[in-house]
Amino acid sequence: MSDYHLVIADGGFKNNLAYGSFKIYNDRGLTVGQKQFIIGLGTNNRAEYIALLNALSWCLENDVTQVVVMMDSKLIINQVKKIWRCRDKKLVSLRDQIWALMGKFEYFELTYTPGKYIKQKLGH
Repeated sequence: MSDYHLVIADGGFKNNLAYGSFKIYNDRGLTVGQKQFIIGLGTNNRAEYIALLNALSWCLENDVTQVVVMMDSKLIINQVKKIWRCRDKKLVSLRDQIWALMGKFEYFELTYTPGKYIKQKLGH
């Protein structure tokens, strides 16, 4: 797998606002895409899902079809991988959108990575 991209996605909730960010690295370790955004009202879990959804959408819009995604949310990872059920109806819709996007990738891997590393790679 020589043409894969590393995707780092994270969401959070602070001062009554949900926010998210992502950064995309090419196979040489260079940043090829990034975005930070305010979601508004919501939860940390909703922010994590939206960060992942936005990152995957960016990849597909930019012809990035082989990705390794790193996140620090075990909940999101396990729900997307169908290991845990998703009981929150608001999150089910986001999860389903991610499932639809996953099928468009030639290679897709989603893995847990400690928050310290995620924050370092995102620069916050």
